Amino acid sequence: MRGPGSQDIVLARELRVKLMCDRCGLSAHMRWGNFNRQSTGKTKTVQCCFPMCSGRMQRKRHTSPTPARSKSLRYMASYETAVARRSLRRAASPVVSYKQDDLDSDDEDRITALELRDALDDPGFEPAVDFDPSMRLTQINMSARPNLQLPLNPDKVIGPVQIGSMDLAERGKSTKSVMGNVAAWRFAQNNSAMNAGAYYPGSTNHYEYCHLQGCALGGKTVRANLVAGHYALNTHMMVIENRLQAKTEHWIKVSVCFQTNTNDIADRLEYTVYKNTVIGGMTKLWSTVIDGQNNYFSANNKQEVERSLSQVGL
Repeated sequence: MRGPGSQDIVLARELRVKLMCDRCGLSAHMRWGNFNRQSTGKTKTVQCCFPMCSGRMQRKRHTSPTPARSKSLRYMASYETAVARRSLRRAASPVVSYKQDDLDSDDEDRITALELRDALDDPGFEPAVDFDPSMRLTQINMSARPNLQLPLNPDKVIGPVQIGSMDLAERGKSTKSVMGNVAAWRFAQNNSAMNAGAYYPGSTNHYEYCHLQGCALGGKTVRANLVAGHYALNTHMMVIENRLQAKTEHWIKVSVCFQTNTNDIADRLEYTVYKNTVIGGMTKLWSTVIDGQNNYFSANNKQEVERSLSQVGL
């Protein structure tokens, strides 16, 4: 027989609550008891369980604790499993304290917080299966400069090039080593780029190395295919690339203008998609200019880009 209160303990083990992150928008289910113990604040939130997201997860509105075997949980991630997977992936990484002594250290025989931070600023370090651009969205909508155009002779151009299949080998390569072994955020600060903040886990105001032709579209990790771009610009490009994956009948062209007195730091970028047919040849299908000085890219902006692409069949 169960003792006093044992039924509540069993329910806490069997029931799960549905959570949603306020930043990436992804959902997971969590044991009711664990949620009650770990949640903090007036709104009762927990740290997001998904990689590369620093948001907070709270209970979905108008939902009650659900039996663990409920069909409504079948296609939703388990919070506990996601956290365990993330811990296993990071187990090989050194535990680093972000102290000023570490950041200024000249000791080359040990990894410093700065070196770890440099390595992590490339989204390619995360397995593709765990990553989604929604994890990078900001709360604030983007504010781009009006009427942006590129000159006839931009500073760097890729394409037109046919969309290819995802190259996992290229995705795993370090962009930092290709670009002079300097992290993008540091490279941007050294060249006085606009809005160039320092990188730290969860930051959104730093620069990253962006593939002009993304690895998901068959692009290579070579200097000719890379620029340093703001976090918001890179997120914008990832949303476009997500829609173009596997559309190998299309071609893309990406043109970049650099910021004043800099090399390889994007000020504005034009992304163009072409349809290539045997009869009609190359036809321009869709194009957009992305402001490299913009700091934000929200869920609203993501929906606008996806809607614009869907209108032309992409």
